[in-house]
Amino acid sequence: MTIFSQEQNEKLISAVLDDAIEKDRLPWWQIPPRGEYPLPFLSKHQPKDKAAFLRPYLESKDIISLQWGTACAAEWGGARELNSTLSQFAQDTSQNVAIRGWAIDAIAATKDLQTARSLYKLFNDKEDQVRGHLLRAYRRLESPSPSDFIAKIRGGSHNPNLFCLLQSESEEFWQTLGQSQLAKAFQVVMTEFDRLGDLKRNVIQGLFRRADELCFSYIPPEFIVTCWLERETGNLSNDQIFTEGGILDHILQQSQQLLQSVWQHLLSNVGGGKNYDWFHLVRPLASCCTDHVFSLLPSGNINRYQSLLITRVLGQYFYKEPTAERLVVFQSSAPSFTYNLALPRPKKDSSIDLLEEKKQLIDALKSGGNNPISQTWYVL
Repeated sequence: MTIFSQEQNEKLISAVLDDAIEKDRLPWWQIPPRGEYPLPFLSKHQPKDKAAFLRPYLESKDIISLQWGTACAAEWGGARELNSTLSQFAQDTSQNVAIRGWAIDAIAATKDLQTARSLYKLFNDKEDQVRGHLLRAYRRLESPSPSDFIAKIRGGSHNPNLFCLLQSESEEFWQTLGQSQLAKAFQVVMTEFDRLGDLKRNVIQGLFRRADELCFSYIPPEFIVTCWLERETGNLSNDQIFTEGGILDHILQQSQQLLQSVWQHLLSNVGGGKNYDWFHLVRPLASCCTDHVFSLLPSGNINRYQSLLITRVLGQYFYKEPTAERLVVFQSSAPSFTYNLALPRPKKDSSIDLLEEKKQLIDALKSGGNNPISQTWYVL
């Protein structure tokens, strides 16, 4: 393997960058024939004085030069001498979005808190990509609390059709929390839920995934019901969390205490205080059920809506695997809610005998004689 001197190394980098700029190739240009990206390779060939090397590219008026200059600055871990210039790029709302993002990354890489904090006003920037880069810098530099982090994403994205670093960071943050922080995190998210806009999907995914990884079950039952209702009414789509056998089902099935808390919360509010629409809760409840559900059923008087909820949930749970053995268990364990359950009727043989069908068609045509109308009637 050829070993370059520092001078040769810098000449090589200059040649690569200058050639790319001359040919209008951007930093995400894919190198043929394997389609590899140049930045990971450039990270292995850093100049000795990064600030001096990059300054001509950052002082250029050419947008491609600026993109390569800021991209390399971020890839090489930044240089504090460049932070003033990079800060101007980051705050210039007329500047290319990629340049602004790389400028933020390069500043954050130097751990220059004073300059980084001067950028926090950009959390309200109109560009979601810029907000995403700043959110990542904020997470890495400040190690914020759940409430401080949530405050930075309040209101959701500005462009719901764009998936970028803003969504990724809104999900990734929760993976950094430990057991002791999760209880507070769930409380904060529950309080701010309606203010998160379309980012609530990413927050919920990251939060529930982290809870599942840490076997954390001290989740407010009211929050679980709120998520279910949002999902069932079409305001929240997240199949990884809410699909049958998904993350939330797994959390509930692993913690009988949490499942019991959810049941008790629901039964005390259906048709009562919160007046939950019980029919929206049948599917998610049935999805997370285990046979432990029989020990959670109320023994005293219940209202009509509670009875309907329990009956429908047990019905859906039974028909996931309708066997004679399970029918006996259901009707002996909860007779007042399962007396209408029955085994499905055997499916009729849907196979078609083509020869028999052809014979019937011929017989019908013969019965119609030579009259086309009669033939049609007999065929029908």
